[in-house]
Amino acid sequence: MIILNVKDLTFSFGVNLVLDGLSFSVDSADRCGVVGINGSGKSTLFALLNGEYEPDSGAVQYARGTTIGYFRQNNDYIDDATIGDAVRRVFSDVLKMESELTALEDKLSGAGSVHAGDDETQILLKKYDKLRLEFELADGYEYKSRIRGVLNGLDIGDSIDDATPVSILSGGQKTRLSLALMLIKPPDLLLLDEPTNHLDVKSLEWLESYLKNYKKSILVVSHDRYFLDAVATRIFEIEYHKLAAYAGGYTEYVKKKEEDRIIHERQYEIQQKEIKRIEAIIDQYRRWNTERSHIMAKSREKALNRIERVDRPSTAPKKVNIRFNNTVSNSQDALYIDDISKSYSGRRLFRPFTATVRRGDRVMILGPNGCGKSTLLRMLSGQLEPDTGGVEAGHRIEMNYYDQEHFDLNDEKTVLNEIYDDYADELDIPAIRNMLGAFLFSGDSIYKEIGVLSGGEKARVALVKLVLSKANMLLLDEPTNHLDINTREKLEDSLTGFNGVILAVSHDRYFIRKLATRIFYFDGKRIYDFAGGYDDFLSYMASHNGKLPDTGGPFNRGYTPSGTAGHGPAAENDILAHSAAKQKWLSEREGRSRQKKSESRLAKLEEQIDLLEKRVSEIGFLMISESVVSDHVRLIELAAEQKELGLELEMLLSEWEELSSSMY
Repeated sequence: MIILNVKDLTFSFGVNLVLDGLSFSVDSADRCGVVGINGSGKSTLFALLNGEYEPDSGAVQYARGTTIGYFRQNNDYIDDATIGDAVRRVFSDVLKMESELTALEDKLSGAGSVHAGDDETQILLKKYDKLRLEFELADGYEYKSRIRGVLNGLDIGDSIDDATPVSILSGGQKTRLSLALMLIKPPDLLLLDEPTNHLDVKSLEWLESYLKNYKKSILVVSHDRYFLDAVATRIFEIEYHKLAAYAGGYTEYVKKKEEDRIIHERQYEIQQKEIKRIEAIIDQYRRWNTERSHIMAKSREKALNRIERVDRPSTAPKKVNIRFNNTVSNSQDALYIDDISKSYSGRRLFRPFTATVRRGDRVMILGPNGCGKSTLLRMLSGQLEPDTGGVEAGHRIEMNYYDQEHFDLNDEKTVLNEIYDDYADELDIPAIRNMLGAFLFSGDSIYKEIGVLSGGEKARVALVKLVLSKANMLLLDEPTNHLDINTREKLEDSLTGFNGVILAVSHDRYFIRKLATRIFYFDGKRIYDFAGGYDDFLSYMASHNGKLPDTGGPFNRGYTPSGTAGHGPAAENDILAHSAAKQKWLSEREGRSRQKKSESRLAKLEEQIDLLEKRVSEIGFLMISESVVSDHVRLIELAAEQKELGLELEMLLSEWEELSSSMY
């Protein structure tokens, strides 16, 4: 059953077109992921679907009685005094029925069995039965357990209770509470705009499971590719003001889009060559200037006009060009972490932790919200002093810290000045403009003040500074926050090729899986040092039923706790696992090198094939031209050349096809 039908929806902000002729429908139980670069109009579409904007043209139609729940980005406004007030507001109708049922029970109890046959008692019983059925249909007997389950799932159940004032919650807690209040009484259609913000991995997994079992319809904007693969059954892509629909999750969408793009480009190229060939023949007939040739020219023109033209393929949206400079350090040991710990207001975040970070390590720092991951990163960067122990960098190690809140940016400066003031000694204005252009800041956008930028734009400015720092150790706190999928992928590719050290706090499982060679995991008491990638870590946890070693420190599949971090069999296992991870990284680098060579060869083949095809086409035109058609010697020469080129073309096409198949 179709619950939402959108027809030719068009919307502009002033003279700026945002959405152009969008048409799609949503069935009951559809789970649709909405993707597109920052600024493509995803949130605008949701505002139109929610009736907050009026479209320039087109229509949004819902099935009668459809209820809508709209969760906005950073939705942290809740107009209630306490958590209990917020929950009671959502279930006000259920609570009213519950109160009425209690009152009816009291009346029936007071009436007693003596009067069971009275008309008044019978009326009360009928009223009670009807109300009880309505209460049951409204999940009245389950709402309390549902509330607790959702609050716990989104990591806001243990630390707060009904009497907790909303005003004391953090922005992240308010956002999660807003999402919880929507999920505990599910509407027919959920509009979720970036619901995964402020969720740790455990809460993300709970939300994925909840939404996969959701019996109604969902439209969700997200840049979390892992989440989209887990939840979405369809993908809506907004690009160049248009919407295209794809079946399946994110991975299937990427594959299908690439296949469609290749087919479209090939169809367009083939048609353009055919059009040029026919136009050349028409032109030749006209030059002959005979009655028969004019008739033939008109016939060909009619045939040309009947061709249904393939639209020129649109170029892919511009992507940032992130390229970290590979730097050299003589130190095999890049960072020494010696027995550090930290407490706040008498609450210990984690027990003393010791580890050595080695050259080439890509360490992902994982754990639940509030466990101290960002605190650890700030201590490693030198911005925060540990309560015990110390941190020492290796020889010739240069650190740079990427702050997820971008506190290092000055809101009053322009984008251009933010970079120029820090790097004027190294770069002139044209060079800085080129650098900003690589990060999609062009024209007047470089004169915008930092304070008016979107979250994604601020993140790109911070990335510019990170690249220009030329550091060989990057400390990254949620580096993919606010970035669209295109920019996330470019960042991942660049960091994968970076030969320095990376320590990153992230909840982006795609990012973690692609980069991790080592994991620091917080369990709320200790920090564990796992030597291996994210899939290895998940496999370990699954095989051990989620149970970690009794002590913190290094561990892996063969680890037996020795009680002493950095010594004995545990340390040897750690080194072996680290070596395996490094070999994996080296193998990946060799694979990237082979990929680049293959891409270069493929481009060369396509260039040669194009030249040969053009020459074969030229020979065809020459052989029917007036100057050659009566020259038998020249015709024989051209025919021989055409045959030779045809054989060469066949060989190149065969190599192109084989190389393409191996790459894609």
